[in-house]
Amino acid sequence: MSLGIAGDVARSLAALRDDPSSAIGDGLYSNVCHQGTVYEATAYAVPFVAAVAAGDVPDEIRLSLLVLLGDISIGGSYVAPHGSHSGAYGNQVDALVTESLATSMRRLAAVQKPALVALIHAIEMLLDQSTDARRDAVESAIEFAVTSPPHP
Repeated sequence: MSLGIAGDVARSLAALRDDPSSAIGDGLYSNVCHQGTVYEATAYAVPFVAAVAAGDVPDEIRLSLLVLLGDISIGGSYVAPHGSHSGAYGNQVDALVTESLATSMRRLAAVQKPALVALIHAIEMLLDQSTDARRDAVESAIEFAVTSPPHP
């Protein structure tokens, strides 16, 4: 079901309550991490995304939200000066997104699935020091989390 929420961050976040799969696919990616580019609104959306990911949600939703946070961490780790490629677009957006992610990571302490814990750790390491190797580590952790068999 298409929610028609592209371009509306607030409605995308609100839709996480009722139709999280559509909210993630139809709204959040296009609104807060479009093709790897993050924006000022991304920094304000991160705490909500992290709170839902840490909450009582099905594993596939938690995985999707953590992958989104991983993609946001990569985009926020460098500047896209003209918005023509992925990265942080806007004045101090990289710092805002990094700070928002760093503050939100503690919400995810209850996550237990090893592949997701590895992804969270990779994000935290990237937030600590932005390097190509750490961006690659987040991408690898995303791939590992997505391809890991589910554990009850």
